[in-house]
Parts: sequence; structure tokens; C-alpha cells
Amino acid sequence: KSMTAGTAMSASFCKAVLAKEKLIAEPALAAMWDNGCGAVGQITIRAIKLKDGGEVALRPSALIRCETAELFADWVREELVPATAAYSGIARIDVAASYHCRPRNNVRGARMSEHGRANAIDVRAIVMKNGRRFGVDIPDTPLQLLASMRRSACEYFTTVLGPGSDGYHEDHVHVDYAQRRGGDRLCRWKLPLPPPPRQHPLR
Repeated sequence: KSMTAGTAMSASFCKAVLAKEKLIAEPALAAMWDNGCGAVGQITIRAIKLKDGGEVALRPSALIRCETAELFADWVREELVPATAAYSGIARIDVAASYHCRPRNNVRGARMSEHGRANAIDVRAIVMKNGRRFGVDIPDTPLQLLASMRRSACEYFTTVLGPGSDGYHEDHVHVDYAQRRGGDRLCRWKLPLPPPPRQHPLR
């Protein structure tokens, strides 16, 4: 089949994104299916390049659209790196899901998930340089770090789903770049309550 104008534009955009050297990634073939799954302009990301020359690995690699990939890279570079500096710095992101042809939350008959459009990525945990692992269901994750991640994610992405959102995101955070009418955004991620203050014994 001949390349459509949309595919050509996506390929050009992807080339421009990769030229910015924010990502260690390879172009992926466009894949569009009759059921609405797939996307043009996809890349497979192995790591995100940092300004200081370091890298944040993605495990496993993530297959997403170039536009969403650049947004994710910017979030990591501009927000997660400074937010994790006090904890030795971020070294790796454990990915729960990226492209996957399926309905929302794997519920039969539901609308197509943004995962099915290669427009979403799920973060299972972030791993520090000293080996510590933080995540929404890991008890010793600092509340301050979670709060920072929530704030910045909801600024960058049009959809953020975490614990307390719908029962399907209790052990990871879903972010995507869905385009809605009127530019509506969705931020549903309930942070854990801070521990109660320590009670001093009466004298």
C-alpha cells in the first residue's frame, strides 16, 4: 500500500523527535487494524536520555506514539529527575504496559483503551540508583515523592489514573495523551493519608 499523507507526516514528526536525542529508541512499523487498534508514528523506547548524559532505562521497552513518547521523556527529564534527586536519583522505570490492543481495563465491550492506540504507558515502579524501588503500592515510598509525581503527571498528561480511580489502577499509574472535546483532562489518583503524628507520653 502507498504511504498516506498522515503516515508520512507521522514519520516526519517521529524523525524530528528522535533527532532531539531525548530518547534511546527505534522506529516501529505503523500498524492500523480494522477494530481501531494501532497507530502510525510509533517507536520502541529502551531508555530516556538525561541532560547530564545519563540514562533512565525502561524495563521492558515501551511501544508508544512519538508525540506521547516525547511528552513522557519531558516528564521524566524535567520532573522525575529533580523529584528523585534526594533519594539518589532515578535509574529505571518499571513499565506495566504500553501498546496493547484491548478495551479499557480489559473489560469486554468497553471503549478502546488508549493503550490500543499506542497512546498510553503504565508506570509500575521507579527504581533509584541505590536500588530502592518506589511505587504507589510500595509502603516505604515517600509521600512527598508521590505527591510530586501526581502533581507533575496531571500537568503533563491529559489522563492520569492511579489508586482510588476505578479499582483497576491500585498497583500502578496510567498516563496517556488522549484528546477530548474542549481539552478536558482527567486526574484521578488518590494519595495515601500521611501517618498520624506521634503521641508523646504524658509525664
